[in-house]
Amino acid sequence: GQDDVIDYNIQPPGYSSVEMMEYSIEELDSFKVVMDKEIIGGIIVTISGKSYGRIDRIFVAPVYQGKGIGSHVMKLIEKEYPNIKIWDLETSSRQINNHHFYKKMGYQMIFESEDEYCYVKRIKTSSNKESVVTNKDMKNSQYENCNLANTEYYQVNLKNSSFVGSNIMNMKMSNCNVSQSKFRNINFRRSSYADLNLSGSKFNLVTLGGV
Repeated sequence: GQDDVIDYNIQPPGYSSVEMMEYSIEELDSFKVVMDKEIIGGIIVTISGKSYGRIDRIFVAPVYQGKGIGSHVMKLIEKEYPNIKIWDLETSSRQINNHHFYKKMGYQMIFESEDEYCYVKRIKTSSNKESVVTNKDMKNSQYENCNLANTEYYQVNLKNSSFVGSNIMNMKMSNCNVSQSKFRNINFRRSSYADLNLSGSKFNLVTLGGV
């Protein structure tokens, strides 16, 4: 019936999922929105490295929507992470009201499909003065015995790249396409895997002790 239909213009997928919220609190940066000692919403973000952030979800109880609360929360998040120079997010094509909201907050649409829209916001920060390599064609290069510790990669094309005999310990990867990749003889101990699509994957000779 009509009562079973979720209006995605009002609440994002997983909005009422306890499991999803527990995961977000444990693994991501989660904040609650409180008014008069009552929790009326929240915002969840993923911070990657020093300079890049992702708005995973922002939600405000329907009765409090349209009062500027969402805009205020977005501004507070930017102040909370002053070194983040690029914020991105995705929203369902069914969440019509969100598009106007994100554009009002300074986000620009960079991708559109039948199912989703992708937005990005660039902010001038003190970290922008650091050495940044942009728009370089470096394909077919080889790097041997190089120190690339603490480097960040954003919207780079690493398709068909190979990493052999290298230390990539504590690597953080989010919102990336690693489909059709191959991992062989890899030490994945004490790693974290969450919110993944593993459709069509194969696992051979895998040790899962302590999982």
